[in-house]
Amino acid sequence: MTPSIAALDTQQITLMSLVPTMLYRLLNTHEAFPVSLRMVLLGGAAATADLVGRALDRGVPLATTYGMTEAASQVATMLPAEVLKKPGSVGKPLMFTAVRVVDETGKALKAGEIGEIIVTSPVVMQGYLGHGSANGELYTGDIGYLDKDGDLWLVDRRSDLIVSGGENVYPSEVENTLRQHPAVLEVCVVGLPDAEWGQRVAAMVVIRQNMQLTIPELIMFSRQHLAGYKQPRTVVFVDQLPQTSNGKIHRAAVKEQLLSNI
Repeated sequence: MTPSIAALDTQQITLMSLVPTMLYRLLNTHEAFPVSLRMVLLGGAAATADLVGRALDRGVPLATTYGMTEAASQVATMLPAEVLKKPGSVGKPLMFTAVRVVDETGKALKAGEIGEIIVTSPVVMQGYLGHGSANGELYTGDIGYLDKDGDLWLVDRRSDLIVSGGENVYPSEVENTLRQHPAVLEVCVVGLPDAEWGQRVAAMVVIRQNMQLTIPELIMFSRQHLAGYKQPRTVVFVDQLPQTSNGKIHRAAVKEQLLSNI
């Protein structure tokens, strides 16, 4: 048991900051959380409504958040009382911060339309060395949308977007679908080069202990829930997904391992 997990079990923890993968694992390993816990700040990646719902059902006080180092860490946060109403949203921008969503040409999109998230704030960095000034406006590279109430929803990183046969495939949508299979513990979806389609959808999957699953069974399950162009064409089962030092799934390492299996 790591020191941090031991502290959760033995100390009067009041505040935790987690990425979705961490929360997912804690929900699988812990029957109860400390009664002293006032808030779990959940960010670092898009959290699914299912994960948020599971945490809320267990009485975990979640505050879903969105931010980045280039914007002094925080951009938008939804407090626990609001998370109950909109599980999965990261809420409205913080004070002095504005968020808009644009298409490939920079045109502002309407509520519900998916595009790149742009952040404007006095806390946005001046810019990267040798790449000019940001002028208080940051093109984040993140994909999401604003709903009719002005609350922000994350979809994916633009760099993670898969374009297969001219169609956009969001890895998070495929991951969320495959994760609904009762034998699937964890999954990461990436795009691999494909001579015919440009990119094809590939999935690295961890199966739950004491459960069995075949690749044809998983693909059959996927076909019941996803359009044809979103189907995984490559599936590899592993014991554990590679991770970064801060607990996020290491997508570049996943892609490298999948390419080595071709």
